[in-house]
Amino acid sequence: PDTLCSSDYYGLSSSPRGHVTSPGQEHIFWNIDGPLECSNRFIPAVNQSISLQITLIRLSPDPHCHTECGDSSCRCVVNAKPLPQIDHLKVVTESGLLVACLCGDFQQEWLPVGLRSWSPVRLIYYVSRYSWETKGFQYTADYKFIADSYCGHHTTTQHTGFIESGNLTETGQLNHFFHQTCTWLLDSHVERQLT
Repeated sequence: PDTLCSSDYYGLSSSPRGHVTSPGQEHIFWNIDGPLECSNRFIPAVNQSISLQITLIRLSPDPHCHTECGDSSCRCVVNAKPLPQIDHLKVVTESGLLVACLCGDFQQEWLPVGLRSWSPVRLIYYVSRYSWETKGFQYTADYKFIADSYCGHHTTTQHTGFIESGNLTETGQLNHFFHQTCTWLLDSHVERQLT
């Protein structure tokens, strides 16, 4: 962890399932006055995925930001103020790709907002002005490490054939997104060229 309130969850050594909640209630935060950023990083092992579901979020309405959810993600739409001046919760990949961002008057009927990923992701809690008297917003997210070989590391030694990714869909879930990084290793024991 790189900050006061960040933590890492590893697929092989952490609890296989659990939940995380908004920080800031512990006495260690009593002397903070200013921005507060906390992250929970979820790191699945090889042939594992992480399922993350935001099940509760209580943000204060903010005229400078609202959330829009669609087929590919939920995003924070800002006006007049940049995002670092607005309370928000976001999910990003290790490479910095934004998967979901929630801010402002988020509609509770959009919950849960979920993600399934085969590579590490961060859940980032950001309060633009934290103090002991005016603590940040509340959220709860459930996580689960899933043992699967759907999109992990695969090795094949066949000299001909096809490599296909499966069709992964979960029906009936609004605002559930997928982030996949699949690796196939072609291991030829004979001097050959790929065509």
